[in-house]
Parts: sequence; C-alpha cells; structure tokens
Amino acid sequence: MLQPRTLITLAIIGLLLPVVLVALRQYLVRYQSDPMDCTKITQYLEAQDNVARLPKAPLLVLGDHTASQWPADITTLAERPVLRRAVEGTTAATVASCFARLVAYYQPRTVLLFLDHRDQRRLETELTDEIQAINDQMQHFDVDMHLWVVGLIATPARDNNRIERLNRAVAQIAIQLPDVDFIDINPTLRSPDGSPDHNRFWPNGDTLRQEQFHILIEQIGLRLGGETAASNGL
Repeated sequence: MLQPRTLITLAIIGLLLPVVLVALRQYLVRYQSDPMDCTKITQYLEAQDNVARLPKAPLLVLGDHTASQWPADITTLAERPVLRRAVEGTTAATVASCFARLVAYYQPRTVLLFLDHRDQRRLETELTDEIQAINDQMQHFDVDMHLWVVGLIATPARDNNRIERLNRAVAQIAIQLPDVDFIDINPTLRSPDGSPDHNRFWPNGDTLRQEQFHILIEQIGLRLGGETAASNGL
C-alpha cells in the first residue's frame, strides 16, 4: 500500500504534468525554426529557373506539400500564366524572410500562398504577424502584386478547432490589408453535416486525393476571376 507522502507526490505530479506539457508545446511552437533558409531556397530555385522559361507577370504559386500537388495541366488561372515554386518547408515566415528571391525575383501580378501543416504549428498572433511581414515586403520591394492566402485545410485527422482559429485570424488580418485576400477552401471539402468529407481524403485522413485539387483550383479560379472583373469595373 502506498504511503501518504507517496500519494501526495503522485497527486502533485498529476496536477503539474498537464501544465508542463502545455508549456513544452508552446515552447516548441514558438521557437521551432523554419527547416529552409534563404540560401537553400535560392539554390533550389536557381536549379528550377535555369531549365524553365519564366512567364511575364505570372500567377506565382507558393507553399509546401499542398502547393506541390498543383496539377501540371493547369498552366493558366484567372487569365494569368501559372508559375509554381513549391519548396518543401515553405511557410508564411519563409516567404516573408526570403521575399526578394522567392517572390520579387519573378515580378508576379498575383501570388497564391497555400498555408500548410508547418503554419498550423504557429500561434494566431505569429501567423498574422507573418502575413503582415509579407505585406510589408511587398511595399518595400515595390512589387505590384496581390497576395491570396489559401487557408489551412481541415481534414478528418487534424485538430480542426485550431485550424479554424488560425484561418479566422488570417482572414481578419487580410481584411485590414488592401493587397491581401484570404480564401477558405474548406466549405468545398465538407460533408452535409459540416465535418471534413472523408471521401475526399486518402485513408490516412490527412492527404487530399489528387482529383480533388482540380475542384479546389476551379473554386479558387472563380474567386480570383471575380475579383479581377470587379477591379476592372465589369
């Protein structure tokens, strides 16, 4: 039978353990560095650019895993030639810190930034600060472009409450920035009960099926096209 002192010790540990775990998680989220630096990104982009014909004033697609799934047969969107530069490890913070090579170099008229799982690890304030930093870089480099931020995808396997909070925070900061807009693609991926439709994902519950990308991009194209028409007074 356990002694009273042992029971008290175990009780204190039980009370403190959740606090320690939360603090550790906050530390890892806050101080986890981006896996890519600007030097590595430059080397990767140069290898791609040296063997490609770069379009003028493109629609530049940026991001990590989700952006890498962009269908090869979609070469134009909203009347703009598509240039995909999906680099593994890319986050909103990466785009802000490596803006000169990752964005300004291509002189895009439109940038489509897909948020991905590494962005999900950020705090709401951190992620909105990173979107603000990208906007500041747009002004600093005087790039005549519009940034469209595609929100995190809610899946059957993810913490969708967190995703909803992060997407809402990005949507709110986008409203405050004249050259930034937010696109939530989750309504297209929901089942009638409002939860992520598992039929649209692979059995792991976290990977979108390839055929779904055409549906999503069609929706994104309608949004971009509608904004372009409105800006032209149509």
